[in-house]
Amino acid sequence: FAGLFGLIVADIALWSIWNVVRPARDMAKAAGRFAATGIPQPVRPGGGSEMRGLVNAFNTLQERVAELLANRALVMSAMSHDVRTYLTRLRLRIEPLEPSSRDAAEKAINEIQALLDDTLTFAEAERGGIGGAEHLALADWLEDLKTSGQFDPDKITLRVDDRPVALVHPGRLERALVNIISNAVKYGGRADVTLAQEGADALITVADSGPGIPDAEKARVFEPFYRRDVSRNRSTEGAGLGLAIAKTIIVRQGGRISLSDGPGGGLVVSILLPVVNR
Repeated sequence: FAGLFGLIVADIALWSIWNVVRPARDMAKAAGRFAATGIPQPVRPGGGSEMRGLVNAFNTLQERVAELLANRALVMSAMSHDVRTYLTRLRLRIEPLEPSSRDAAEKAINEIQALLDDTLTFAEAERGGIGGAEHLALADWLEDLKTSGQFDPDKITLRVDDRPVALVHPGRLERALVNIISNAVKYGGRADVTLAQEGADALITVADSGPGIPDAEKARVFEPFYRRDVSRNRSTEGAGLGLAIAKTIIVRQGGRISLSDGPGGGLVVSILLPVVNR
């Protein structure tokens, strides 16, 4: 009888411990998924009153953060629409100017437009989720991207070692790759793109032969609006959102992005995307 009683007590103790640990474990998993997707991951309350209160507060916090991100994107979209209207008016106003003055004004207007578009894209990417995702044959997709007319074909090479399939949003992934390839061409003169498979991931690399990026700055170039001094000195266009947008999009699709030095110099951007088992 004593042994049976002890077993019952042990089971009750284990159940009590599990009832306390389970919500904490679920919150940790939900926090990771929410950080990656931006989509709230409700956790079922459990445990004592304090733990239940913590879980409820955690769920409310997720909803509030998601709402703030959505509202920010909505406000920026409305502002972008209004500013576009003013930019159109400015374009009409500069028509009578001398060609040299008109070209300079047009360049400034285009830069403002590009800044608006990049800022809005970054806000929308941060909002999260991969709604509209589909099984994408990356080899065929990269071939189409190379010949899409967005790049000088003489400055792009593509090598396909494997033909993995990933569950991604094609339009958003295209925006990320276009930003990365454009940077390679802008700063390195060309972009050498490769596709392979590493374990459960598809690996896309974009290499250039430019000056590269010092190790101390490799993490910072993913920060919004960060531009290296060398970029400013060369008066290159852009607001420093290209890589920030690319990283946000890739992470939201369950992927990873990193920078490394090329074996012969230059920069190598590596993108890992989970492969779909088919």
